[in-house]
Amino acid sequence: MLGGATELETSIVKMEMSTSFELLYSDDIWICDTGASSHSSKSNSGAKNVKLNGSQSLGHSGKAVEAISTMDLPGQFIGKDGSSGMKATLTDVNYNPKYNFNLMSLTRLLMNGWRITRGDKTGITIRNVNESEITFDIVILTVRGAIFACRFIRDADINAVSTDVGVRMNIEKAHRLLGHGDEESTRHTAKQLGWVITRGNMKPCLVCAKAKAKQKNISKQSASPKATEPGGRVFLDLSKVTVSRSDGSNFELKKKWWKIMVDQATGKKWSEFTDTKTGMVEPTCEWMNQMKAKAMEIKVVRLDPAGENVKLEIRSKSADWKLATKFKFTSRDTPQHNNLAELAFPYLAGRARAMMGAAHVPDDARGKVSLEVLKCATMLEGLRIVEVNGKRKT
Repeated sequence: MLGGATELETSIVKMEMSTSFELLYSDDIWICDTGASSHSSKSNSGAKNVKLNGSQSLGHSGKAVEAISTMDLPGQFIGKDGSSGMKATLTDVNYNPKYNFNLMSLTRLLMNGWRITRGDKTGITIRNVNESEITFDIVILTVRGAIFACRFIRDADINAVSTDVGVRMNIEKAHRLLGHGDEESTRHTAKQLGWVITRGNMKPCLVCAKAKAKQKNISKQSASPKATEPGGRVFLDLSKVTVSRSDGSNFELKKKWWKIMVDQATGKKWSEFTDTKTGMVEPTCEWMNQMKAKAMEIKVVRLDPAGENVKLEIRSKSADWKLATKFKFTSRDTPQHNNLAELAFPYLAGRARAMMGAAHVPDDARGKVSLEVLKCATMLEGLRIVEVNGKRKT
């Protein structure tokens, strides 16, 4: 028998987060500009050797914009795949918060001894006499061409990722570090971790809005009374993960079957990925045995009557495991009876999309990192503050 909900989840977990024009507004993204005579930035974060400046920049149209100051920016170049590149200091960078983007002057680099070693539709690479390279490998397509950019992270931003107890940060940073959850749960979790959140409300998160726009509506109803103790009832379901390229084709994933388990009392979630549907049977029995050893025996598992789930029940009762867990199978085509697992798929996929979007994961790397991001989203969800029998717990 096949449960009706399993195959329907395919479209829910599609990871469609392509590089877009909004990326250019990020503080760590620098546009390769052949017309600019100097570097310019809209942020003075991490600035060194700041000097007042009266120079002006004249754009294609409109009034000239005066630079408030010039500054040096120490940092490191990062490839679009996340690889570490050259450490450097951008010198005499013009600053004005009214600038829309960060511009890196290609002509200035060429005048200082850099040379172009590659240039095509995938980007531009330049090299200096020391054989150090800068690659403008972030490509944002426009109507008639493309914008080439690179990622340069300032030392100040690299040093600001501390999450020690007592560290101060704004709510937007905590929101990103905790996997793009809602504001209330982000504040509760940050407090539990000992972080000090500075004043101010959380602004709308663009990547979260995009991720949520791709979610599919699922019934949130459940016919059974809620379990009150951890392990009292666990919801289990499988879904096939598909990760899309920008051209509409899908990446080939080896471990494409995503198993989610949700503890009803606490909301705690577990994610696991296997090559096949039946590949989840043995690891699930092992997990339930581990929970039993930790004094959290799984009393009831709710799941649909798919073939692999029936095999799971048989295997759990075998002489190898001898688990006392009861299996409650839902009726065919009734996803609302397994709602917690069903809802977990779009919820975690949405957070994973937001995390990849905020991290500027390029299209050609999403197939490699998507499953790891889903695992990370699941673990970060485990930090969320919940109430069990009137008491808040993580």
